Amino acid sequence: MNKKIILLRQKIEAVDRGIIEGLAKRQLLVKIIAQEKQKTHLNVSDRIRELELQRLRQELAHKYDLDLEFIEKIYQLIIRESRKIQKRI
Repeated sequence: MNKKIILLRQKIEAVDRGIIEGLAKRQLLVKIIAQEKQKTHLNVSDRIRELELQRLRQELAHKYDLDLEFIEKIYQLIIRESRKIQKRI
């Protein structure tokens, strides 16, 4: 196989590892936040924070020339999982 393609695929694998590691770090932070919310009797959902993050995603999608609908779909899954984690704690 073409050496350039092999190298590029290795770079994609490294990026994918970074994505997975980032998601793992995010979930750890979600668990810590859930514990703090529980201590202070705050709701799992925070609509204001979610809107702030939505604006940030829009800015980043624009900055990196990514399809916003694609980014929003990914984050819907991430947020759904974050809520599940927080509700279990």
